[in-house]
Amino acid sequence: MNETKKTTDIDIRAMIEKNSREAMCKWCHPDENGQFSAARFESPDQKGQVLVFFGGAELNVDLTMGTEHAMLKMGIFFCPMCGRRIRAEGEAQ
Repeated sequence: MNETKKTTDIDIRAMIEKNSREAMCKWCHPDENGQFSAARFESPDQKGQVLVFFGGAELNVDLTMGTEHAMLKMGIFFCPMCGRRIRAEGEAQ
């Protein structure tokens, strides 16, 4: 009985931590101006960069390497940062 209570307490703490992490995620929750977060990554040789922008149910990746440029847009079903499931309409659950 005591072991079951210990396991249940651990599960409850894990759920609380996950819910608070998702509620504070700046990737799937817009700021007070309605803007979502973006991240910029530089290549080690400083010759390229990747800009990642998440908005609703779409992930946009802007890749620049020297003079080459590419953009990728894809629908996603989970937040790339906190793992929150995203509905098809773009509304986070």
